[in-house]
Amino acid sequence: MSGMLSATSVDWANKIRCNVVDGLRQSFQDGIFTDIEIEVSDSVFRCHKVFLCAISDYFLAMFTSGMRESVDSRVTIKDLSGSTFKAVLDFYYTCDRS
Repeated sequence: MSGMLSATSVDWANKIRCNVVDGLRQSFQDGIFTDIEIEVSDSVFRCHKVFLCAISDYFLAMFTSGMRESVDSRVTIKDLSGSTFKAVLDFYYTCDRS
């Protein structure tokens, strides 16, 4: 049984995950600790590079490949609506599909 997690350990891990998700959601909604602006159509979203890299290989490549976007504080994404990108961000930052 040495490799199994106790119920207390699982509860603790779930609480940590919830706190991380809640903190990210609140930081995104309040626009605090953000380090990148993503411009999509007529909308601008203040985001966290580390979070975008964690959820997306596209952003990981963009921010680590030496491209201009890796040093700029604003990135423009074309051929996508602001409402679609907002829905994607809302889902990832909140884990809520509604």
